[in-house]
Amino acid sequence: AGDADRTVVLEGAGREVRLELPSANAAADALAGFRLIVAERRPGNSPRKRPPPPSPPASPPSSPPPPSSPPPPDADAVADAVAELEKQLLLERANNQKMMLQMLEMQNDVNRSSAKIVELKQEAAGLRSQLVARDRMHADDARMRLQLGKRLQQLVFDNAALRRTCDDLERNSQKTY
Repeated sequence: AGDADRTVVLEGAGREVRLELPSANAAADALAGFRLIVAERRPGNSPRKRPPPPSPPASPPSSPPPPSSPPPPDADAVADAVAELEKQLLLERANNQKMMLQMLEMQNDVNRSSAKIVELKQEAAGLRSQLVARDRMHADDARMRLQLGKRLQQLVFDNAALRRTCDDLERNSQKTY
């Protein structure tokens, strides 16, 4: 509970800044100062007086006095700190937008590459089927050439046999005349 009393949390635009202060009084003073600065920066609001810091809880007389806390930050220092935080916030937003743009471009590149991969896979599948068809056609052609070669060889043998028969018949017919 002691740490929570000494912590000031500033939240906004998805970011959180935690300030650890030496005492609960310093945290209350800083919080009051931040509230005053935020109120002054809102349009239509006139500057208000700083609210008095809350009174510290009464401590038993036997306890030693609390250690002296550093003086509360003045309004200019707090305004400078807030301005610096706003500057850093704008810089972070710009960097975040750049990174988001880069990520979007990279995602587009990935999508284009994925589409190209799918296209190339389809082309490779088509080429494989063409290769299989050509191999099948080549095998059919080779089989046909072998059959035609055997048939030609048989016809050559038959032709030679018929020529011999023809020659024999011619010789026999010439002998008989």
